[in-house]
Amino acid sequence: MQRVKLVGEIAKFGSSWETNCANIADIFKLIDCQTPGFRQHLVEGAEAGVGYTIKRGEDYLEEGEELLLSLNDEDIIIKSTNIVTIMLAKKVGEKDYKTFIKKTNNN
Repeated sequence: MQRVKLVGEIAKFGSSWETNCANIADIFKLIDCQTPGFRQHLVEGAEAGVGYTIKRGEDYLEEGEELLLSLNDEDIIIKSTNIVTIMLAKKVGEKDYKTFIKKTNNN
């Protein structure tokens, strides 16, 4: 069984779920079946530049194929984010990105 946490604006569809799914894709299907508007929200978010980080246990999933990997009894955290933020962080590296954000927040 997995504990799934939805964080950020996506939490309006339920912040905590307990599932027994085979993979991450099945978790999205489960939430979609249980909450009206979930799929439409994801589509509209993607069009508006909203992305999602998915943490499986201690690891962040970075490739689409990883959504189909088998799950064990591990925590899953799905967090809505601004896709531009993610792309920038990957490009400059986590440490430089955090330094950049601190500098821009102080000005």
